[in-house]
Amino acid sequence: MNRFSDIDCSFKRLTPVYGFPSAELVSIEKALESIQSQIDELPYYIETAKKYCHYPSEHGLTHDESASIYIYTMEWGEQSLYCVLNKTLRNENRHLLKVWFPYLKLFDTALNKLPTVREVVWRGVAGDIGKDFTKNQIITWWSVNSCSSSVDVIKGFLGNEKNSTMFLIEALNGKKVSDYTEVKSEDEIILRMGTEFRVKSNALDHPNGSYLVHLIEIGEENNHTTSASSINQIRLTTITIDQISSVPTGGNADAQLYTRVSDIAKEPQKMLMPIRGYEKVLIVLLEEAVTPLVSILPEIQDYVYVAKQRCESVPPDDLTRDESASIMLYSMEWEPHEECLYFVLNATLRTEDRQKLKPWFSYLKLILTALEKLPSKPCHVFRGVTLDLTNQYTQGKTFVWWGFSSCTTSIEVLEEEQFLGKTGQRTLFTIECDSGKDISRHSYFQSQKEVLLVAARQFIVVSYCQQEPGLHMIQLKETKPLITLLQPATNQSVEIKPTPVSLYFEDNNNNNNNSPTPQFEAISGHDKYYRGTVGALIVYDITQRDTYEHIKAWLQEIRCVGVPNNNILLVGNKSDLSNARKVSSDEAQAFANNNEILFMETSALDSSNVEQAFHTLAASANIQRSIEPIDQIRCW
Repeated sequence: MNRFSDIDCSFKRLTPVYGFPSAELVSIEKALESIQSQIDELPYYIETAKKYCHYPSEHGLTHDESASIYIYTMEWGEQSLYCVLNKTLRNENRHLLKVWFPYLKLFDTALNKLPTVREVVWRGVAGDIGKDFTKNQIITWWSVNSCSSSVDVIKGFLGNEKNSTMFLIEALNGKKVSDYTEVKSEDEIILRMGTEFRVKSNALDHPNGSYLVHLIEIGEENNHTTSASSINQIRLTTITIDQISSVPTGGNADAQLYTRVSDIAKEPQKMLMPIRGYEKVLIVLLEEAVTPLVSILPEIQDYVYVAKQRCESVPPDDLTRDESASIMLYSMEWEPHEECLYFVLNATLRTEDRQKLKPWFSYLKLILTALEKLPSKPCHVFRGVTLDLTNQYTQGKTFVWWGFSSCTTSIEVLEEEQFLGKTGQRTLFTIECDSGKDISRHSYFQSQKEVLLVAARQFIVVSYCQQEPGLHMIQLKETKPLITLLQPATNQSVEIKPTPVSLYFEDNNNNNNNSPTPQFEAISGHDKYYRGTVGALIVYDITQRDTYEHIKAWLQEIRCVGVPNNNILLVGNKSDLSNARKVSSDEAQAFANNNEILFMETSALDSSNVEQAFHTLAASANIQRSIEPIDQIRCW
């Protein structure tokens, strides 16, 4: 292994790296002080880097900045600094990166001072991984990426390996570091962490078992997705280090669950007005759903981007990507803790002034629609807090938890030190519930096995006992309230008006010649196709690229006949054939966003999202009409 072949091929969707640009610029000794426990003899390598690095620098680098590049390029086995750093950069637990922030600040500052180059560069790895890269696929390399402008350097590292993969990369923002490295003859170019690429073509398979993969770096000039520009923007954001919540016990993901599981003490312990009104709003994209919250949570759109990048393109449980991302956004933790979405939402749900909930209506509609799609199952779950709450929860008392309630299925988890621990005043709730929602497949940390109880659930205190000094155990049972405390979310988007809406569709799939793919035929000269049309579904096959390439022509035709953007729904069909996908959902979503039209993926085979596509289009078309209510919507 060397840094030129240190390539991550897991295709993970990870959170961009927040915070390090706001770190203080310090000496390299200070910057790596917190890393010494991870790398043996690190002070020796720091001393070597400072002794042999390129300094003075004609590019204005300080001695420490030059040394930060030199030590990154030094090779001393599995504990080489680049190995440990890149492994951490690829870890889904971004809180492990916090100790690296001072070094990343120093390293990034150094790279900023070096020339930016646009040229073809090379990387390579032993192994036939080339078959995993397909034409037009978008990939992100989350680590720092060492490349060489000389293909011979990479061939030299690979040697006579028969099964190998070479990467030819058209770099747009490479940083030429060759004068600052341990071995200047390697002609090293660094591509920064979080760089995105588009696969130019399917990998070339050579007879000797080697592959050649052609990648193009995505930049502003060729950015056909929203990801690249957003990652670069987030990388340079001024979010402070303190906004990355600390994780005790070495980065244990369970610590992220603690504050939600223990979010009990602020419950008002009194009856409030029912939660109503949100169910009447239309389901929208997550970005739009949180727009009214920007004044409350100024950086919420950044975290929405993270959640949507993290989500599967076709989420489980028949959820849309925005529905799944709404759950993930709820489960995410950042600092200050008081500005986490779940914290502010639950505080608002517990307030007596229901007017304060109005900005949350669109988000509530989205997440509650998502949660209603998840199966409810009778189960025993646990919550706890490091307080004595026995005076508030007396036996026989009926009460309502107005906020969403995060629970765990493991009582052992609560005994860990970062939860309740084993000393001091503690209250443990054992809850018998009927409406628990297992959100683990949609949570930021899927390993947490979090069960979520929806807002406004009613319980009765069944019993109380003191297990040991300081530990109070309260048994709860979920009960049904006499009135509806939380209006259901489902079916509201279907019932658009009291009068049922009929959809009339014209199929312009001119395919009488038995061609394997639909042929585009202009409709502007055929009045029968568009007379009375107020909405349009544009359907393409995600497994056939040429069907997607007709979209621009269809869209132009549709706009010519006066169908507004909000009444146009782009549909990628055959989402069940993800292994044969030729059009990524990110690419199609970006096209829809850029053209201000709606987008979703469906599967006619398993009926995934098919009905919702019709409902979404019908609702949008009906709302956009400025005339009296209609009972027919004509679409094609």
